[in-house]
Amino acid sequence: MQQDTFKVKTTLSENKITPKKKLGQNFILSKGLAEKFVQLCQINKDDIVLEIGSGLGALTFETAKLAKKVIALEVDSTICSLLKENIKEANIKNIEVLCVDALGKRAFSYILHTTNYQLIGNLPFSTGVAILMKYLESPNPPQTINVILQKEVAQRITTKPPQMEKLAVFCQALAEPKILSNIKKGNFFPEPKIDSTIIQFTNIQETLNQEFPGPPKGVFSDGYSSFQRVVNAGFAFPRKTLLNNLSRGLVLNKEKTTLLLKQAGLLANQRPQELSVSDWLGLTKNHQRGCTNI
Repeated sequence: MQQDTFKVKTTLSENKITPKKKLGQNFILSKGLAEKFVQLCQINKDDIVLEIGSGLGALTFETAKLAKKVIALEVDSTICSLLKENIKEANIKNIEVLCVDALGKRAFSYILHTTNYQLIGNLPFSTGVAILMKYLESPNPPQTINVILQKEVAQRITTKPPQMEKLAVFCQALAEPKILSNIKKGNFFPEPKIDSTIIQFTNIQETLNQEFPGPPKGVFSDGYSSFQRVVNAGFAFPRKTLLNNLSRGLVLNKEKTTLLLKQAGLLANQRPQELSVSDWLGLTKNHQRGCTNI
């Protein structure tokens, strides 16, 4: 385990705080990890940074040294109050703390009025994917996302054919994910059972805005709704063929489904893991155009 340079255990003990498993609280122990994370994010003096799951402020304080402003979201009211006290004692002026759930309406309404922001965070294992998808699909998405996730989840997000997963298809359609660094589990308290990964998302919603120009465009278009329907149908039973999955999920007979796949340059006996994001987008467009008329 890493040396507790942030004195996390002492701070929690002195304030009679027990980490809440239901909130997925795993606090960063190492100042070196926090410094490395912020360095990888390439934050500069003009950046407004939204941090999700600020905890005791390991990433918050390091980010504030470089950013124009840090908006720190923390759902645990006790931890949130302690963070506010520490910021006040340190006389740091460019951190705003909001005691809110990152998945809640208050947090979401707040970011609608925050322009050109970056998103960072040590995301809770229990809700990390839900948080990630909510902000990737936001009407006001961040310019970049740099977050800590379970290593296994980061690997699933960045996988390629022929091992594609539904999560990878959606994430790679919404942005360009890239693994920046892996983190040993001993860098956190309580120590989780698995290692973590720093993963970055850039060019958020750019592909969808180009593919579905609208109006409305991108994630608000009928095209994206169709894309979601086609991908969900295709992955309904990952071990089954596209012919079987799409026929059932899109309510088409086998003959029409075969034609749909053929016109998208795909084979009826292919499986969903074999398709790239481009394949799914092409399949969606063919389905939208009504290429099943025979």
